[in-house]
Amino acid sequence: MDMHVFIGGAFAGTLEAAQDRYPEAPVIRPGESFPPENGAVIIHDFRQYLHQNGEKAFHHLLDRLPAERIVLVMEEMGNGVVPLEKELRKLRDANGRAAARAVRKADDADYVWYGLSRPMKRRRREA
Repeated sequence: MDMHVFIGGAFAGTLEAAQDRYPEAPVIRPGESFPPENGAVIIHDFRQYLHQNGEKAFHHLLDRLPAERIVLVMEEMGNGVVPLEKELRKLRDANGRAAARAVRKADDADYVWYGLSRPMKRRRREA
């Protein structure tokens, strides 16, 4: 399995960048069924998945994703701002740890800022 992570702030254009790079890949959210074909799949909205299921469930999911090429669209949270509410702080911290693990495991990673995708990690050569 290959993995490509697109990460950026909310409404920074991360999903659009992933769709531009993988135009044929369906977009699913965690909890939805994977399509029967074994091509690329864009998985969006991991913040919600973390909020509902917790960090351990995210790591378990990351280890058993069933597609040939996984494209994760993740939100960078906080920008150094620490939320006042304890639960939001826990979510922000869990999101950061989950993103770090996903990027370590990924073959490719891009940071998206104002709709511009900047490669941050490349392990494989483009065909």
